[in-house]
Amino acid sequence: MRTVPATLALALALVADALPAQTIAWLNEPGGVAVARDAADNVYTARWDYNPGGDIHVARRDAAGTLIWEERFDNLDGTRHEVATFVAADNGGNVLVSGTVRSGFANPVNAASVLMKFAPDGALLWRRVYGGDFDGSSTRRLVIDPEDRAHVLGLGVCPAGLMATVRRFDADGIPGWIWCDQAGVGQPTMIKRTPDGQFVIAGRGLIGAVQGFARIDAQGRTVWSLVGIPSPTAGDIAGDAEGNSYVVFAEPAGPGTRLRKLSLAGETLWERSHPMSAFRVEVAPDGSPVLGGFPGANAGGAAFARFSAAGDLLWTNPDASGVGLLLHSAMLVDAGGSAYLSGSTLVAMGVAKVAEDGSTAWSVLLPGGTSTGMALGSANQVYVSGGIYAARIDQAPADAVFADGFES
Repeated sequence: MRTVPATLALALALVADALPAQTIAWLNEPGGVAVARDAADNVYTARWDYNPGGDIHVARRDAAGTLIWEERFDNLDGTRHEVATFVAADNGGNVLVSGTVRSGFANPVNAASVLMKFAPDGALLWRRVYGGDFDGSSTRRLVIDPEDRAHVLGLGVCPAGLMATVRRFDADGIPGWIWCDQAGVGQPTMIKRTPDGQFVIAGRGLIGAVQGFARIDAQGRTVWSLVGIPSPTAGDIAGDAEGNSYVVFAEPAGPGTRLRKLSLAGETLWERSHPMSAFRVEVAPDGSPVLGGFPGANAGGAAFARFSAAGDLLWTNPDASGVGLLLHSAMLVDAGGSAYLSGSTLVAMGVAKVAEDGSTAWSVLLPGGTSTGMALGSANQVYVSGGIYAARIDQAPADAVFADGFES
């Protein structure tokens, strides 16, 4: 095996040390309310027009950031406009976008829910306006399962009235089951598909500072519900591969956060407190929960903490951004256990990353005002969407980069 000469090895090491932890590969219009990518790293965003007769616009870029197309369904009703709420790509490179049909302009009200699916070439495959023509329903987020079935979280009319719902649609847009929030989880804020194929849901009370959570199975049946938790700030939920759930919510009587682990049956396994103000939780590949939020109740930034599955505090990073990151929009954990928070300084989008051991990896600010969503690519990229732009951030490889023809 050939070795690198000492002088060249030193030079390469210096170059590797000088490489930035991340670079902005591209940043361009249009932005959107969320961002998604498919298996080929094509990137999808969705935006909407706040005008009478306004439409939802869905855009596709390739991995290099080139805009391939932007398509819409032409809404001809001048009394209504359609609001994009989330976007996701399926296994075939099709893109689904959820939305809310609103009536009126100066003081709009929710009229109905809509879900659309576009083919890889931008053709509209199907469109479903559901609930009723004017039932007050709305959408919040959607997730897609391995069979390309869409599950849309929102508010819908159930036998007991308007409440949080999850509606399933198959790959052809045929409606399936409907889950209704009979327990009172509240205004829906989050849905995630768990590694064991179920769904976890978070919601906020319509009246008062209370938090609710639920887990439903793959057939839309309630596994458990947890409602009426006092929490001044919004909480979050995530599930592990063993059917356990982690919920995070604010300390009801003072600053700080509570993290609770629940069994598949919804029983409390343990509960821990932490001084940070966390309102997001994700599960790392080893099954440990990672929290994301602010360093404290009255401080901006990007704070992280990680606990073991047994409830031991592993590490805390009080602020990985250093720029007072506000308005957090998404948190993700990658396959290596590193965690990311996207947010905004009100005038710029931002992303902060911590490594698997909790050390600060990097942070970056990008033009574009508020951040709305984030997705991870297949080759160490981070995609970010905002109200004006979408962007791709490339991360430097962990290993030193050697010139062609040399081995170590």
